[in-house]
Amino acid sequence: MRNLTRFSKFIRMPSRDDTLLAVGVLVLVSSLLMLVGIPVLNHLEARARLVAVKGNAATLQLAVESFARQHMGNYPTDVAEVLTYLPQAKAPTNPLDGKPLQFAPRPGDVTYTSLGQGCGYRIKAWIYGPQEKCRELITLKGGSAMTGGVP
Repeated sequence: MRNLTRFSKFIRMPSRDDTLLAVGVLVLVSSLLMLVGIPVLNHLEARARLVAVKGNAATLQLAVESFARQHMGNYPTDVAEVLTYLPQAKAPTNPLDGKPLQFAPRPGDVTYTSLGQGCGYRIKAWIYGPQEKCRELITLKGGSAMTGGVP
């Protein structure tokens, strides 16, 4: 206690003006951090959604390849044949709206197209494009039809 009284003559309590200035600077700095941080956070969130859409396409591709392995190299002609090969035997979630995939060309969804006779497939992932229109994000192809020159 004696040491505190010895230093008390060197320490002064901040005045009301000093306190207001410190609070003002703190508010200004935190506002600037939020102005810079929110757009960065939004950008990272959008990138995470893109990665999730690509991940859904890759998950579907793994299910299709698993189906083909168990059916002597024949690929499914319809996406409904693959549902049991997906995790938890159900369609993944659309990262843009939180609903199960409908396998339709809409943002956040994935489509499956058989190339005929169980020879191959095309999987497309869809996302928002310019003017909020749906555009293709990625295409995954596979099967023996890919080597035969079939697009």
